[in-house]
Amino acid sequence: MIEKEKSKKKLPESLIKYSGMSTKIALAILAGVYGGKYLDEHWGFETPIFTLILSMLGLALALYIIIKDTRQ
Repeated sequence: MIEKEKSKKKLPESLIKYSGMSTKIALAILAGVYGGKYLDEHWGFETPIFTLILSMLGLALALYIIIKDTRQ
């Protein structure tokens, strides 16, 4: 019976942990995309150079967040 109570307490903690991680991942990717779009429009590039570069950096940051948070 004690084990069931412990597992019930762990569920909200893991839910909070992984929902927070998904929010950080989404923000990293969206910041890269919109930051790149802004820089491309600001500098007047026809080719979305900054959008591609910052999107890839956002994805790399998202992978880093996943690896860092799942090792804990």
